[in-house]
Amino acid sequence: MNYYHILGLSQNATPGEIKKKFRQLAKQHHPDKGGNDLYFQKINEAYQTLSDHKKRANYDFMMKNPRSFYTPQKQKKKQKDPQEPIRAKRYDEFTEKEKEDWKKRQEQYYRRSDKKFFNSFVITIIILVIVISICAYVDYTINTYKYQ
Repeated sequence: MNYYHILGLSQNATPGEIKKKFRQLAKQHHPDKGGNDLYFQKINEAYQTLSDHKKRANYDFMMKNPRSFYTPQKQKKKQKDPQEPIRAKRYDEFTEKEKEDWKKRQEQYYRRSDKKFFNSFVITIIILVIVISICAYVDYTINTYKYQ
């Protein structure tokens, strides 16, 4: 059912033209004045859709893309994961369980950062020992061949 054909309008009709045409058809087909009740309901449904800017945009989109299930409405916001850490509250507003979870997360972070620091420190020492040994070996070989 095409709402534009029901109201007898083109697709580029202005809101004023839609309102004017609806009032004209509503007077003519109103059930209290002897009009058809079903046709009046169709006229009213067409007006409700075409008079609202968002509904009209959705309707126009669906008319152009009849096989599409997508409508250009605002998408619903994704619900936040309950496991996600809370950042909006101040620490003194946390419940006891949230405070314990926060402390555990901090401890885990510091343990990880301490391990990373220790590992990088050990790797640095190993590299220095290797470089010094290579330098000592090169110096020894140069001095050995120099005096032969």
